[in-house]
Amino acid sequence: MASAFPEEIIKQVFFSLPVKSLLRFKTVSRQWHQLISSRQFAEKHHQIQSQDKKLTIFYGLNDHPNSWTTSSLTNLMYDEDQLHDVQNTSIGLSFIRVPYDSISVVGSCNGVICLSALLSNEVVLWNPALRKHRVLPSLGDQCQQYGSYGFGYDPMEDEYLVVTYVTTVKNGEYWTRAKVYSLRTDSWTSIGHDNGLGDVYIEESGIFVHEMFHWIGIRMDGTYVVLSLDMMIERYEEILQPDYGEVVECMRLGVWRGDLSIISSSNETELNVWVMKEYGDCESWTKLFRIPYFHQLSQIGVPRVCFVMENGDVLLNCGPSLVICKLNNGSMWFHRVLRQGGIAEFRVAVYGESLMFPF
Repeated sequence: MASAFPEEIIKQVFFSLPVKSLLRFKTVSRQWHQLISSRQFAEKHHQIQSQDKKLTIFYGLNDHPNSWTTSSLTNLMYDEDQLHDVQNTSIGLSFIRVPYDSISVVGSCNGVICLSALLSNEVVLWNPALRKHRVLPSLGDQCQQYGSYGFGYDPMEDEYLVVTYVTTVKNGEYWTRAKVYSLRTDSWTSIGHDNGLGDVYIEESGIFVHEMFHWIGIRMDGTYVVLSLDMMIERYEEILQPDYGEVVECMRLGVWRGDLSIISSSNETELNVWVMKEYGDCESWTKLFRIPYFHQLSQIGVPRVCFVMENGDVLLNCGPSLVICKLNNGSMWFHRVLRQGGIAEFRVAVYGESLMFPF
């Protein structure tokens, strides 16, 4: 069926539509199917639509052991009518066969979310908007405990990468190395770990920022170290931390408007948020603000920075709760997203819906 409108006008209209509508329109004609299915269209559409961020929440309930729910991030933060909908909508994650409390959100990019399942040693790439997923090949190792992962996209090589630190346990001894999964080759390969950083235990998923992977590690003496991994040269570096002015008891990495950030805690009275404003320059670490402790926060330690809005409001994930910090007036808006009992913590991913399914 020929369209009465030029293709460029159709494209501009389609760029403004959500993924759900475009999937329906693919069935209208062969021309529309080819247009919407093209990679060029998917990339441009995501570039435009990614401004409307979505928040996906993973949790577990008796009737839905593995569930997720999605809401517009803007509506969640500023429209109280949306909160009720978020609390009561769930869809099972049938492709992950382990309890939700063993699922970790590694990261997201281009509308694709990376999940890891500790108990089954599975790694999954998932596009929630398309309801499509891919389970990555097994690491193929025996007698191992799998540590943290990292997920990112290399635009220079047009390559999606998953990195994991693997701890091998044999006869009471262990050694740690890193492996990287390439979507292009659909395989895992080992990378070196001989740059003199020493034995470092890495527990949580890393973050991908400035086209580098980053993790927090713990040395044998209990001190923290921030590591970066440059995949171009497969080299690890230690990033010097801020001058906290006191001993840090716990900390967590994050991304603050595209920059590397750290939330640190030295006591049970407040948290401090630091940002490296010039990547690679340790002198550029700046303390932006502090967060006073409150009851829910003291139960879970250090929260995660989910997202920073344009006006400076910050969304924090604190166990089974979301906390909105309004920095302009110093206030905090606390609400519990999931009110059902028995939930100690849920996992959160922020992403922009896309048509991309590069696997």
